[in-house]
Amino acid sequence: MMRDRSGEQSNKPRCPYCLERIDAHESECPYCRFDLLNFPEVAYSLRRGTTLRKRYKVLLAVKRGGMSIVYSALDLKRDKPVAIKEFFPEPGAKRAPDGLRIWAAPSDIEDFEQGVDDLLAEARLMERLSGLPGTIALKDFFLENGSAYIVMPLLLGDDLSAALRKREKPYTFKEAVKLLRPVLGAVHSIHTRGFLHGDISASNIFLENNGRVKLLDMGAMRKIGRACLATHIKSGYTPPEMYRADRPVQESADVYSMAATIYRLITWKKPQDARERTREDALTAPLQLGVKISADGNDALMRALSLIPEDRPPNMAEFAGEITEIAGL
Repeated sequence: MMRDRSGEQSNKPRCPYCLERIDAHESECPYCRFDLLNFPEVAYSLRRGTTLRKRYKVLLAVKRGGMSIVYSALDLKRDKPVAIKEFFPEPGAKRAPDGLRIWAAPSDIEDFEQGVDDLLAEARLMERLSGLPGTIALKDFFLENGSAYIVMPLLLGDDLSAALRKREKPYTFKEAVKLLRPVLGAVHSIHTRGFLHGDISASNIFLENNGRVKLLDMGAMRKIGRACLATHIKSGYTPPEMYRADRPVQESADVYSMAATIYRLITWKKPQDARERTREDALTAPLQLGVKISADGNDALMRALSLIPEDRPPNMAEFAGEITEIAGL
């Protein structure tokens, strides 16, 4: 039996997300801020109480992405809450009547099997990055129900996109750079291992309740220098070269996406979509939007958001060094 924070056993109900003991009248969990009155409805998700690998008890489907479902779960071996990512592409996959097995139509089988392999590759890369500041530790990964699963620590807080909506004002340039320093370092570490993250955005950076930030979703990672279309498109964050299949993508693609994230934090606006910019570039500089930022900071962001990859800082280490110095950190 899980104990409450005082270490004592309790008959109070548990939050279905973080498993902390809470008062029955609560409408929001005081520990993880989960909305107890409006549970998310996630189509085709595993039933609550389902056990995976004879070890993980599913508590709640908390998020649905284009390629996966994320659950909160209880690690029965360690009596600890965890998060589990299940490969479940939409469209293309269905849940069998038993509520467990996942299957794909014959025309989608090849893509589905490749997706399973990609999730396992994501897990192996997470394993290599575990322990680095700004990254999420891998706890387990396995095959079951015809799909692949990744087990991670359960994070309490919000992604930066959601956190920004709750703020009364945007971040200052200095605040944004200071907040993102661990993530800048994490992306640099990914680059030194020969990979691009490929999907940096405000919604893929998590702000924990304790103030730490973590880089999410390694599923779009690819080898540096490989020419291929982006599989995870995010308007405003995806650089123009990732919409093309005929151009090798370099570290500067992640620099563009990170600069777009900082732009979002300090202006409350996403940058103009890169595809629109290639037709008519109407991206407004932060200074022109009334943001209190130095000319050097403004120029550094706009240079990193250049449509021409060669005009950007060539790698995350150089970009991080430049904006950290300008921010006075």
